[in-house]
Amino acid sequence: MGLPPPPTYPWYAQVSGPDLEQGDILLGCPVLVVPSGVLGAPDADRDVVLRMQNVVVMSHSCDLVVRADGSSAIDEVVLCPVYFKQELRDDRVFRKPENWNAAKRGRFSAYHVLNRCDIEGVEWTTCWSPCVVSTA
Repeated sequence: MGLPPPPTYPWYAQVSGPDLEQGDILLGCPVLVVPSGVLGAPDADRDVVLRMQNVVVMSHSCDLVVRADGSSAIDEVVLCPVYFKQELRDDRVFRKPENWNAAKRGRFSAYHVLNRCDIEGVEWTTCWSPCVVSTA
C-alpha cells in the first residue's frame, strides 16, 4: 500500500481590478524599455521602446497599496520577465532537458520553479525568467 497523493493546493487564482500584489503574473503587460546606450547620456529627449511582456510583480504588496489620498509607498513597480518553456526551445541553456531539470531541482540559483497553472483558459505548463520558472 503506497502513500496517498499529496493534497493539491490552489497556487493560482485569476483576479481582476486595479490592485496589484507581489507575485501577480501579468500576461502581455506593456513595459517601457530604455536602451542601455542612453542611460549615461546627458539629459535630452530619449527614445524608449514599448514592449508587451509577461511579467511577475516583485514589489512588496504592502508597498503597492493605494492609500485614500491616491498615493502609495512606491512610485515604480519592480517587475521580472516570465518566459514560457516553448519560448525557450532555442535558448542555449534551456534547450537541453538536463538543464531544465536542473533548474526544477534548484541547481540554478537565479531561477525559480513554480507549479503549473491549470486555471481554465489560463493554463501553462512551464515558464522561465531570471527570477521565475514555472513547470508541470
